[in-house]
Amino acid sequence: MRKVILSICCLLIYLQSHAQSSIADSLELKLPFTKDTARVTLLNKIAALHARTDAKKSLALSQEALQLAQKFDFKNGIASSYRMIGLSWFYNNDHTQAIENLVKSAEAATVNEQWTLAIQDYINLAGTYSSVFGNYVKAMEYYTKALHICETQNLTYKIYDAYSGIASVYLHQKENEKALDFYMKALLFLEKANDKNSLSILYQNIGQYYLAIEQIDRAEEYYEKSLKVFRETQSKGGIITTLVMLSEIHRKRGQLDQALVRDMEAKALSETVSYERAKFYALNSLGKTYYEQKEYVNSKNSLEQAAAIASKIEMNEELRDTYFYLAQVTHQLKDDGEAYHYQQLHSAYADSVRSKERTSQLAEMEVRFESERKEKENQLLKKDNDLNKLYAAVASISFLSVVIIGALFFNRQRLKIKSTQAIAQSEKKLLEAELKNAQLNELQLRKEIDFKNKELTTYALTMVQKNEILEEVRLSIEQILKNTDSLEEPLKKLGKVVDYSFHLDKDWDEFKIFFESVHNDFFVKLKTQFPDLSSTDLKLCALIRLNLNIKQAAAILRISPDSVKIARHRLRKKFNMQTEDNLNGFIMNL
Repeated sequence: MRKVILSICCLLIYLQSHAQSSIADSLELKLPFTKDTARVTLLNKIAALHARTDAKKSLALSQEALQLAQKFDFKNGIASSYRMIGLSWFYNNDHTQAIENLVKSAEAATVNEQWTLAIQDYINLAGTYSSVFGNYVKAMEYYTKALHICETQNLTYKIYDAYSGIASVYLHQKENEKALDFYMKALLFLEKANDKNSLSILYQNIGQYYLAIEQIDRAEEYYEKSLKVFRETQSKGGIITTLVMLSEIHRKRGQLDQALVRDMEAKALSETVSYERAKFYALNSLGKTYYEQKEYVNSKNSLEQAAAIASKIEMNEELRDTYFYLAQVTHQLKDDGEAYHYQQLHSAYADSVRSKERTSQLAEMEVRFESERKEKENQLLKKDNDLNKLYAAVASISFLSVVIIGALFFNRQRLKIKSTQAIAQSEKKLLEAELKNAQLNELQLRKEIDFKNKELTTYALTMVQKNEILEEVRLSIEQILKNTDSLEEPLKKLGKVVDYSFHLDKDWDEFKIFFESVHNDFFVKLKTQFPDLSSTDLKLCALIRLNLNIKQAAAILRISPDSVKIARHRLRKKFNMQTEDNLNGFIMNL
């Protein structure tokens, strides 16, 4: 049955891509008869048609176009060629080169006043920084630049992409209301425009918004809309990512057969493109579906292929999750050595991702601090300007006074000016001192927060590992007891010691001290607002605040993952939360 599904998917993919290949072939026939700047334009058009299917050929064509454009000093062609080179590098999985050439294209387009091209470049740069590097500060910078051009040049072209991108950054920062506001602004413009590609991406982003707030039905509705438009525009990358998202929804509902159909189509489609990230998403999703179906050998095969791709192109955040699933799969296959290996890799990449997130947070803090510093400098500059105006007025009055009254009045005015200058200098020095103190306090606070967060996270993970090791010891003792009687009494005593160690409160008490040093009054606030919370409820709230997943929380609390899910459900009831409310978001905002 799966072979039949895969064959049908491949046939559909072939039919979708055949028309685009025919267009490229017909344009290539014109190349020998095209010269000068017209050849530059034609080369870039052909490169654009090959970008997603044959990125190396696209790169060669766009580089040839750039050489010709520079030879003829064809400024518009130079900017367009840099853009196509950047996109070709992107689909060749070299994102650093992609950014470098897109920046050159944007700069050239701005000088030439090719505003439409500049807007496209800034939106592509923002998308690369957010989706590939997770650098949302840079992403917001470029989305804002695109929006600024749209507004200052009175262009509605692609303004909806800028709105949608800004919304995605807000969604990542968990500012859901702001995200929805910008998504709706984008939708208003897209309803008037005939841009199906942007519409499909917007539908996908709105689906992601509803998935983030756990409104699964609404998320599926927008993903289906997105998939329909992506199929109409024959966008393979868009089809693959949307299929993967729909598969995730099916898995959440336990609809594993439907999830498998989505994953098989995504995998078949990914094999026709050169973009490695698309291949990773398809294989990774398929591996998760096989895992849920308890087909562990197939799951391991798919996840290992996905991990190889992610490692090659340095998708560290995705590698962390893939290694976690591989650890679970190999554990089910009774390969404890390999399971331990993958668990170690998961922990290493988890540390790396946390470090990257902290770096990103520090970058955001630096941007905010720099903005505040510039604002204070502007205030100082304004005061200087005001003083300069005052000096000019006083000088004029002094000059008139010399003419009218004489030297005596002139001297009195000069003393006033000196006094005013002294006051201004004192105020300026005071403001500079305050600014310097603020910088030092900010640096010290940043170091303290980073150190405490690292201690807390390390302690939590240590508790997870300790409980997992004790659980393995206890299970081993039970196995030995089944096979022999001679060691029964000593092993029973050892088992009781292990059980007793599970119930010691010492670990939790130390963990609570670390936790409260970082999150002041967290438990006091909870007990004040919700006095019915049990000690287990408080522990679970703390683990959710640390963003631990269900399996890690289960290891610390020494209960099953299903019991954690039930405990989360009870928490929602005690918090009087609605179905659409997000439990993690609620606790994070306490």
